[in-house]
Amino acid sequence: MLSKRWLVFIGLLSLLSISIPGAGFLKKTTQAATTFTMILQGPATVPAGQTVSYLASAVNNGTAVANGVLDVEIMDASNQKVFQQFFTNQNFGTGQTVQQTVSWVPANPGTYTAKVGIFDTNWSPLLAWNDSALSITVSGPTNAAFSGNGTASPAVLMTGQSVTLSGQVTNTGNGSANNVTVMLEVANAAGVNVFQQLFNGENFAPGQTQAYSTSWTPASPGSYTFSMGVFGAQWSSLITWMNGVATVTVNAPATAPVMTKAAVSGSATTSGSAVSSASGSGATSYAVASAGQAFAVATGVGYVDPNSSLAQAASAMQSSNPSGAALLQILAAQPTGVWFGDWNGNIYQDVKTVVDAAARKGSAPLLVAYNIPERDCGGYSGGGASSPGAYQAWIQSFASAIGGRKATVILEPDALANMGCLSQTDQATRLSLLSSAVGTFKSLGNTAVYLDAGNPNWIPAGTMAQRLTAANVASASGFSVNVSNFFSTSADEQYGDAVSALTGNKHYVVDTSRNGNGPDPNYNWCNPVGRAVGMFPTTNTGNSLVDKFLWVKPPGESDGACNGGPSAGTFWPQYAISLAQQAGL
Repeated sequence: MLSKRWLVFIGLLSLLSISIPGAGFLKKTTQAATTFTMILQGPATVPAGQTVSYLASAVNNGTAVANGVLDVEIMDASNQKVFQQFFTNQNFGTGQTVQQTVSWVPANPGTYTAKVGIFDTNWSPLLAWNDSALSITVSGPTNAAFSGNGTASPAVLMTGQSVTLSGQVTNTGNGSANNVTVMLEVANAAGVNVFQQLFNGENFAPGQTQAYSTSWTPASPGSYTFSMGVFGAQWSSLITWMNGVATVTVNAPATAPVMTKAAVSGSATTSGSAVSSASGSGATSYAVASAGQAFAVATGVGYVDPNSSLAQAASAMQSSNPSGAALLQILAAQPTGVWFGDWNGNIYQDVKTVVDAAARKGSAPLLVAYNIPERDCGGYSGGGASSPGAYQAWIQSFASAIGGRKATVILEPDALANMGCLSQTDQATRLSLLSSAVGTFKSLGNTAVYLDAGNPNWIPAGTMAQRLTAANVASASGFSVNVSNFFSTSADEQYGDAVSALTGNKHYVVDTSRNGNGPDPNYNWCNPVGRAVGMFPTTNTGNSLVDKFLWVKPPGESDGACNGGPSAGTFWPQYAISLAQQAGL
C-alpha cells in the first residue's frame, strides 16, 4: 500500500566494502572458545593512492558454522578504522579453509594494522578475532596535493532564489589520486554548514584539473562562505581544504510570508490559510499570512535536507512558475522523512551521508526503514530484503551508520498492519525480525525508534496492540500512526490513544504530511485529489502521549502509478503544489 522513497545517494564504497569511522559498532567480544585460525596475506609495504589486494584466510579448527561472516578491517596508528570489507553467508566446515580477496586504496602514508574476525549468522556472536593479522606500511609522501578556485553566481541574491556554485580542482602533487571525494560546502556567518554537495570516486592524474558545479537555494538571509575540500579514499583523511573560495550575500525579500501561531481547540481543521492540530486546548495553529518568497519555519523538528526533491523542484521552477516555487519552498523548509530500502546499493553509506549532514547542523534526521521481506505483499511498493538473514544484516548496517548520533527511525511502515497476506510461519518471522530491529536501534543509545501501527481505518486497536506487543514495542520509543495516509489528526489521536492504552501507555508519533483535509470520501489512498498538508512538524502536540507531529511521507512523493501519478516514490511537483494550495499556504 505504501510508497517508498527512491533516494539516490552516491556511495563511497561498493556493496560489500564499507568504511566505518571510529572503533566500529560491533564490540569485539568472543565466545569462550576460539575455533578459527585467521591470517591476511599480501604486501606489507604499499604506496599511497594505489590499489592493493589481500587474501583473507580462515581455518575452522572446531565445529561447523553455517552462514557466518568473514570480516576484514584496517586501522590506522591511532586505532581509527579506515577500511572494512565483510563477506556474509560464509560456510565453515570442520577443518575447512575459507578465503576471500579484499582490495584497499590507502590514501595517506603511515603504519596500519589489519584485523580479521569471524562472526556467527547475523553478526552475533563473535566467534574469533585476530587483532594483528598483518602490519602494513604505506609509503609516502602523500601522493597528491590540490589547489582550486570557485565562483558563486549570482553572488548577491534573495532568499528563495538559486545560486550556482562552481569550482575547479587541480592535482598539484606528484602522483595520481584515486577514489577521492570532492566536496562543495556552504557555511553561514557562524561557521555552521548549511549546504553540502559530494562528488565521490573521483580520479586525478598529476596536473589534472576537473570542474564541479551544483546549485543551492538559501532559505534565510545572511552572509555565506563557499569552500571546497578534497578527502582521501573512503574518507580516511582530509587532503586539502580550500576555505572561502567565494562569498554569497542573501537578502530578505521585500514582503516575506509570516507564520503565526495561536492556541486552538477542538478537532483538526484546515480552513483558509490555517493548518490546525487536534485534541484540545493544547493544540496549535499555524497560518501563512502571505505566500511570497520561501522561508524557513522554526516550528519543525529534525533535519531539513537542503537537497531534497522539494528544494530541487522549487529551484528548477523559479522562473517558469514563481508562485508554485514559493509554495514548494515552504514545504522544503520542513524536516521530512528520508526513506531507505532495497533501492539503496550501499545502505551503510547512504544512511551515514544523511546522519553526517544532520550532525553537522546539530540536528537529528528522521529515517524510515522500509525493507522488510515480502514488503507490501507485491503491491505498488512491493519488494524488500531477499531473506530474513539479509534483512538482519541490512538493519545492522543501517544502525552502524547512525552509531551514537541522534536520530529518529520509523520502523517498517505497513509491516504489522499488512501481515494478513503472510502465512503463519512468515508472520512469526516478521514479528521476530521487527523485535530484533527494535533492540538493535535502541542499543545505539541516542536513537528513537517507532514501530508502525497503520492507520485508524485498517486494523482494530486491539489487534494492532497485540501485534505491536509481539514486535517488542515495550522496548521501542513507541509507535507511529497514519504514515503516508490522510486521516485527520483527531482520528489518528483517537486511534493512537486506544492502542496506547493496550500497550502500557506507549507514546506515538503522527504523520501529518498530507492529512490537512482528512481522507478522500471514498478512502482512496493512492494520490487522491483535494488533499492538503497538515500540521507542520512539531513537538508541541497538545497530547502527552503524542511525542511529535512529523512529515514522514515527503509531500509530493507519488503513492504509485494511479490518478495520473508516476511510479511509487517518484517526486511529483504538481501534487506537492496542490497539497500546499489546498492547505491555503
